[in-house]
Amino acid sequence: MAQVTFKPTYIDLNFNVGINVFSELLYDVDAIRNSLYNLFTTPIGSRAFVPEYGSRFLSLLQAPEDSATINILRMSIYQEVATWEPRVSLNMNGILVQPIFGGFQMYLNYTIKQSGLASNFQLAASN
Repeated sequence: MAQVTFKPTYIDLNFNVGINVFSELLYDVDAIRNSLYNLFTTPIGSRAFVPEYGSRFLSLLQAPEDSATINILRMSIYQEVATWEPRVSLNMNGILVQPIFGGFQMYLNYTIKQSGLASNFQLAASN
């Protein structure tokens, strides 16, 4: 019987460690989700050597919870993913932003370009 060897396409480190002080490796879909989490929880201008990296998601938490803010968030999410996460394909129909008490929740449906695998990501934040 032939042995199948798993060869991951994408590898990333999980820096969200708790009790365990050692980082674990993340593969493929989990690596991309981790990258998206890092993108949307990093305010623009907070990285010293790449000040343009980050997202407006957290900075808009204090904005009015109306359709104008939701459209601004959807557009900025699309642009940020297109700029900083080239491994995925995203269209505007795959971005849902909903107001929650004191903040917003986002849902992204995207396709991994290399494999064609569809996946999703969600993040909620409030102030």
